[in-house]
Amino acid sequence: MNREDYNEEDYQGTYTDDSFPAFELPPNRFSVALLIGLVAGLITALVHFLVPFLNAQAFQLAATQGAKMSYNTALTVTGLNCIGIFLVIVICVFTGYFVGKYAVQRRLGFFAGLLAGSIYYISTIVEAYIPIYPGSSVTPSFMVSYILPGLLITLLFGCLGGLISLLATWMTTRRHPYYTGD
Repeated sequence: MNREDYNEEDYQGTYTDDSFPAFELPPNRFSVALLIGLVAGLITALVHFLVPFLNAQAFQLAATQGAKMSYNTALTVTGLNCIGIFLVIVICVFTGYFVGKYAVQRRLGFFAGLLAGSIYYISTIVEAYIPIYPGSSVTPSFMVSYILPGLLITLLFGCLGGLISLLATWMTTRRHPYYTGD
């Protein structure tokens, strides 16, 4: 190519100063992160509802015995609740991984985890109002004074899910060209 054939306007904005093509983020990254967070939240809610239903006998026994339950029943119910929480943490990690792979931006990983954690806690509130739910002895009455603490705890659970997801998103994108500058 000689000097007469070169037109600077054709090449403007195509390459950076180091002769590398500029990396562009996916165009629909926010909707992808929102969809991933919504699906993860629904899966966490499903896990939260399924763990007691698959072990209904242990949860009903704990609800009927109350404070007089045996040590083995308490260990069983506690272990099942810990398994449920562990599964929610794993789901938040996978949420961050998928947001890092498909949406690339780390802050979107936090928002997807925030949505998943919030949906998880809202499912625990809904579960308390189901009368025949395993492990539920009495359906609590609804009071307006429960709204503010419920919103604060929902925000807390959302932030925990967001931070777990952000960690996974950061680990997924730590060598991505958008963050390394390559």
